[in-house]
Amino acid sequence: MNATTATLAWGTLVDRQPAFHLARAFYRPGMVVRTHRHDFAEVAWVEQGRLRHEGPDWSGELGPGEGVCVLPEHAHGFLAGEAPAILVNLALPAADADDWTRRYGERLWRPGPRPWSFTLAPGDGEALAAAVAALAHGAGDALDRDWLLLDLARRLRPDPLRTRLGAAPAWLHQAIEDLRRPPLLADGLAGLVQRCGLRREHVARTVRRHLGLTATALVAELRLAHAECRLRLGEESFAAIASECGARNVAHLHRQFAARYGLTPGAYRRRLRGLASPG
Repeated sequence: MNATTATLAWGTLVDRQPAFHLARAFYRPGMVVRTHRHDFAEVAWVEQGRLRHEGPDWSGELGPGEGVCVLPEHAHGFLAGEAPAILVNLALPAADADDWTRRYGERLWRPGPRPWSFTLAPGDGEALAAAVAALAHGAGDALDRDWLLLDLARRLRPDPLRTRLGAAPAWLHQAIEDLRRPPLLADGLAGLVQRCGLRREHVARTVRRHLGLTATALVAELRLAHAECRLRLGEESFAAIASECGARNVAHLHRQFAARYGLTPGAYRRRLRGLASPG
């Protein structure tokens, strides 16, 4: 790819002063977007196919669910491979990106010699595609734009369980994400195996390899997290919460909760209620 040949200006990208510019770029096989700079910020991610992302002295591959956050200081370009590719691009004025970063930190745009890259978790690509469709039919203002950017940043925020899963297969990532919520959580280990669509023994081995837990212990961990959330946000009894997430032995879940959070479920809820209603 050639050296930098152009600088794109926000005023040439849009014919007025909107809060953002949203588009899908459809790359034919072998198509090249030459290395360039621009005076605005971008967030872009691949929905389909693969693209080579290059700068003056760096290069990398982007596949489905992989993206970059580009600052005006970054010169970059794209090269499609032998198959078509689709890239979603959200551009916004540099000053707005700076303001967003001041408010929320360096969650998307980060200074450095090359754009910060990210990888979406399994399932997040589909969710973002739905968000893009909603944004395209929205009011087109800064509220709509920041809603999508915050949704993306929230999905990229480190999740302890996702971090522990690391390079686990996508099917396990997705199954565990689904298992976090009833009614699948109520089915416990059987629900996990059913969602994975594989033999129980294979699921159990994969969970142990990537999390260092038995599949049964993983289900117990997800049930505890669900119980903690319901105690914070709901009024149900602990017995009802246990039933909702499929824990048939309420006393056992009660003991597990106390061991994990240092308080019984009742004391935990009373403490939270006290914090919410001071005086």
